[in-house]
Amino acid sequence: MKLLQDLIKNVNEFSEPALWTDKLSSISEESKSIRKELDIGKYNIYGTNTLTGHRENEIVSEDQRLNYTRDLIRSHKIGGGPYYSKRVARFITFTKIYSWSAGLTGVSPELFKLVSKAAIDSKFSPKIPVGCSYSSGDVIPAAHWADEVINRLENLDDYKISSNDIMPLINGNFIQVGYAASLAYKIKNYWIYFVEISLLFQNISKANDSNLFYTPKQNNPSEWISQTMNYIKGGSTNKNKNKQDPVSFRALPQLLETFCDAINGYFTEINSLLDRPSGNPLFNKFNNYEPISQASFLAPTLAIRTSSLIESVLFLMWAMVNRTNYLLSGQIEHIPRDAASSKSRLGLIQVPKLMMSILENSRALYGQRAFSSGSQTSYGIEDLWTNGVIMVDHLSMLLKDFGKLCSYELYVINYIAKNNNYNTFNDKSIMREISGCESAEEILNIMNEENFHNFKFLSDIFILKI
Repeated sequence: MKLLQDLIKNVNEFSEPALWTDKLSSISEESKSIRKELDIGKYNIYGTNTLTGHRENEIVSEDQRLNYTRDLIRSHKIGGGPYYSKRVARFITFTKIYSWSAGLTGVSPELFKLVSKAAIDSKFSPKIPVGCSYSSGDVIPAAHWADEVINRLENLDDYKISSNDIMPLINGNFIQVGYAASLAYKIKNYWIYFVEISLLFQNISKANDSNLFYTPKQNNPSEWISQTMNYIKGGSTNKNKNKQDPVSFRALPQLLETFCDAINGYFTEINSLLDRPSGNPLFNKFNNYEPISQASFLAPTLAIRTSSLIESVLFLMWAMVNRTNYLLSGQIEHIPRDAASSKSRLGLIQVPKLMMSILENSRALYGQRAFSSGSQTSYGIEDLWTNGVIMVDHLSMLLKDFGKLCSYELYVINYIAKNNNYNTFNDKSIMREISGCESAEEILNIMNEENFHNFKFLSDIFILKI
């Protein structure tokens, strides 16, 4: 996953990937060949000397192309805020340049170099509207991004956009892929907390250590999952007892495997897409750079991977609600019902209900899957609605709810430890961090600081080295 790891590193450091410099010569050669074919009038190039959409048979004469370029941006730059954060916008910009680096898009070397320069400028922060797309090509948010690029290039670099530049600018799957890549740290953060909290629950409930029994896949074993389970086993203080724990405890290996598999698939797909041309048209370098009509602006593979990750998180959230219910049920010998104490006879009586409300809200809002609809737009032109951007948006919002459940589980454990003199976890750094917190909201603020150095082993074994 080197491309994705490098992308994240360079976005964080505002630095230019070596890949961009390495690819400049091949981009220059491609661009020169494509311009030659255009100049001799050999091809009609979609969106360059023709109109777009359902009007691709209408030719744009050379003297009309400048006005056409401005009209294309104006007609597509619709809608407005809310906008992606500056950080997400930077991921989107970097991803566009990675897509150009893969070749075949017809981007000019001048445009490539100037947008690369803008990408590493901390002052460049394009306003890109959230959503506004069902991902049959994200041209509406892409037009907002392209307009800000054009304004910068014209005002700061005295570069005049030509009709040759416009399709490489606004077409492709870079909105979806860049947005998806921006969630990497959040995914890593909550994976670490879920693993740590699961170990705490295993111990505080005195659950069977047989719950942690795990057999790797024989045909494709995952060292990452095995290391994770071994970490939990190594920290478990319990022995096997002659009883059946709730499924929310016993299913931990299966749920973690599901989560890890989904994370791995999600990151692997992003990494793959960073190295693949995306746009319309592309140019066939094996046939005199003939423009070819195709659909590389779609990324249904990533939409499906995102959907799988959403499903895996919902499974985890179900387990979190149910194991908390059990922890506070009064069925565990050393933990009173609702964690009641002499200080509070009602204890945490409402916490399971609040956690269930978060789960049910998430289930209702984000239970929709990728292929939920598909229709026609532009006077009968068919569109495949991959809902890629929508899926990533759902994942982003779901992770916030997942984080809330993690914080409530930590709050419950911290409450039990403080009010029932259960100090088994004082040696755990995670408990030292939250010991002074009086609410789940305070704990969530600590979690969102993403202090991976406090969890070095889990951070080191995470599938993506960031």
